Amino acid sequence: MEAPDTLKAHALSWIDAWNRHDVEGILSHYADDVMFQAATVVRRWNKPDGILLGKAELRAHFAKGLELDPDLNFQFEEIFRCPGGYAVLSMATA
Repeated sequence: MEAPDTLKAHALSWIDAWNRHDVEGILSHYADDVMFQAATVVRRWNKPDGILLGKAELRAHFAKGLELDPDLNFQFEEIFRCPGGYAVLSMATA
């Protein structure tokens, strides 16, 4: 597991890409074979399992999300470490 400072730097870079609405910058934080699961996928793409596979699907999802909410902005809150990775808690602001 990476050091807390490294994790926070990665999280802040990811949030910065979101706040710049830089889809390619956001995607640079994901593996090419990413498996992404979210409730927004169920609603937006009518996929009952909520799963997207690969950067192409994720690119379309994130681009659509930014299109739907052009004022989307995130503020870093916390990092939660877990076996195999970590999660970033951020607050969306408008």
